[in-house]
Amino acid sequence: MNVQELYVQPYSSINWPSCRNNVAAVDMYAPHSKVANTLFAIVNAYEHFTPNFVRRRALACVYHQVVMEDENTAYQVC
Repeated sequence: MNVQELYVQPYSSINWPSCRNNVAAVDMYAPHSKVANTLFAIVNAYEHFTPNFVRRRALACVYHQVVMEDENTAYQVC
């Protein structure tokens, strides 16, 4: 099986916070305000200090939502 990467560099080496505002013009319905960018910076900083039990609980909740959505849509593929 021939697998091609979506990204031009290894996934683990991508600096994701620097890509936050890297959006195609047609997908940008409204530009981010300074308030939004400030809140993004705060959330990004908070993420580095989040206790592991909070992260695990949030991931479990999100995973449960994904599983329920899959079951509700009978595992439809786009």
